[in-house]
Amino acid sequence: MLNQRKIFLHDRIGFVEYLGHLGDDLTVVNSARVSFGKTSEKLTEKDKRLIKYLYEHKHWTPFSHVLFQFRIKMPFFVARQWFRHQIGLSRNEISRRYVKEEPDFFVPDYFRVNADNIKQGSLDEKNVKNDYFVAKLIEQYKASLELYNEMLQNNIPAEQARVVLPMGAYTEFIESASLAAYMRIYTLRVSKDAQKETSQYIKAIFEFIGEYCPVSFGLIK
Repeated sequence: MLNQRKIFLHDRIGFVEYLGHLGDDLTVVNSARVSFGKTSEKLTEKDKRLIKYLYEHKHWTPFSHVLFQFRIKMPFFVARQWFRHQIGLSRNEISRRYVKEEPDFFVPDYFRVNADNIKQGSLDEKNVKNDYFVAKLIEQYKASLELYNEMLQNNIPAEQARVVLPMGAYTEFIESASLAAYMRIYTLRVSKDAQKETSQYIKAIFEFIGEYCPVSFGLIK
């Protein structure tokens, strides 16, 4: 396994840390060719065309044999979207029932403008009242943290005290997933109506995937 590496995302939103992987583009090829009792020892141009064919014709099982593992830090409001993806993924998350260290909170570089032409999403431009709302957000975080600490100091268990923590608080988890699962997340989360913060995470993950599975990676870019 390579040395652990970490990508810190833009807007100070969190990080994706590479922990390891199993398999590569050749794994995809051989998982498909086993149907014919054949094996490729080295990735050829013919194999690359096969990967393209598998992807275009939605043969997902060969991509499921390549596995990646990451440690991810993200705000709860992003994690609630991210955790909707279940197929081909396994996670173990930090628990504030046990962890009593002070949580940290996400503060965006700027609040965006609502997009009126779509049901969900936003325009990537700074809201005219950004400074006011960033200040109010920080004020809200401080109040939540003060109440959280006060509750712990007064013998309220952490499993209940955490109820006061806002959606901007961070969580961390270990995630293992197949290449097929991440390819599906990419197609859903890197779109015009996808939330910007969620898109940043899958793009960071594919920086690592692109290094180990460049042919598969190239199909979705």
